[in-house]
Amino acid sequence: IALTANANQRDQEKCLMAGMDDTVSKPFNPEDLLQVLLKHVGKSIADGTDTIQRIDLSYLKRVSNNNPEFIADMVRTFVDTIPGAIKEIRSHQESRKYHEMEKAIHKLKPSLGMMGLKQLREDAIQIEEMVRNQAENNTIGGSVNSFLERLEFNLKELRDLKI
Repeated sequence: IALTANANQRDQEKCLMAGMDDTVSKPFNPEDLLQVLLKHVGKSIADGTDTIQRIDLSYLKRVSNNNPEFIADMVRTFVDTIPGAIKEIRSHQESRKYHEMEKAIHKLKPSLGMMGLKQLREDAIQIEEMVRNQAENNTIGGSVNSFLERLEFNLKELRDLKI
């Protein structure tokens, strides 16, 4: 994404022809940049989804009396176990074993809550309800894909977290 001082169409086209995916013109605010970034991952602020969620370890801090070793251990455990859970969920989704997928997602909810990923936890609940109510497979699939993308994003964020 190119940052340009010029907002005219010709300069934007030059940036795109040079290999940029998009442009942001100065002056810009953080929401402008976020909107462009989200456009390229197929998301929108306007659709009401919490695409990028900040990690909130306040629950872990509270229950551990702010013990950094405990917090680091819990984050490490989450980071180590979640990739297997993601793989399991994808496998069940691909084989259309939606009730097995629902069970795998259900098991994640406590961990999501502990890591302060409240929106992802709410999304897990919503996916469970969709499966129970036998929503259309493509609706479930899109919700699961979005859920897993955001989970992977937060997983990377937790890996990079300095505690």
